[in-house]
Order: sequence, then C-alpha cells, then structure tokens
Amino acid sequence: MHMKILIVGSTSALGLALAQRLRSMADVKLAGRREADIHFDIINAPPDDLVEDFEVVVHVAADFGGDDPEKIVQAVQVNSVGTLNVCRFAKLVKAQHLILFSSITAKYRDWE
Repeated sequence: MHMKILIVGSTSALGLALAQRLRSMADVKLAGRREADIHFDIINAPPDDLVEDFEVVVHVAADFGGDDPEKIVQAVQVNSVGTLNVCRFAKLVKAQHLILFSSITAKYRDWE
C-alpha cells in the first residue's frame, strides 16, 4: 500500500514539482484554492467535512507580499495564520508528519 501524502499549495511550483516526483512512490493529493483535489484556503479554518486521512502533510503555500502595507499584512496573515491552519488541517487528517517548506526569505534578500 502506498503512503498517502497531501501537499498544501496546489499551484505552487515547488508543490507541483514535489507532487510529480512523489507520485511514483505515494498516493499524492493537492490542497489549495485553485486546481486542487481538496479545496482549502489556508487563511480560513480547514474544512471539517474531510473524511480522508493522510500520513504526511507538506505545506508549501506562501504569500510573498508586495510593496504596499495592505499586501504586506496579507502576506503576514497567509504565512503565519495560514501555517497554523495547515497545522490544524494536519491534525484533522490524522497526519503523522507535517513538513513545512518556507521560502519567504528568498524574496527579501535585498534587505540584508
């Protein structure tokens, strides 16, 4: 039996590449706002009607913000509250492992 993996970040380039690579050895589903097997907007609480369990949840969703304060606040909400909601989602689907890929600092290298 294949391991079941849920990747949160259905349109993420990293998530799509990871899903493609893992599909040869695991049952992989994508969660996200668009083009997803499971609809999940991480800014909101996870869906409570999901009956499927996964051994692993991989979180690759992120918001890189923008130049204006409103977009920066949105990015903070997605990247902090969103991550907490992914943790809640992992518990809901009885995941044994939660993997977080964080690339938010890649955008801000010019801050150094």
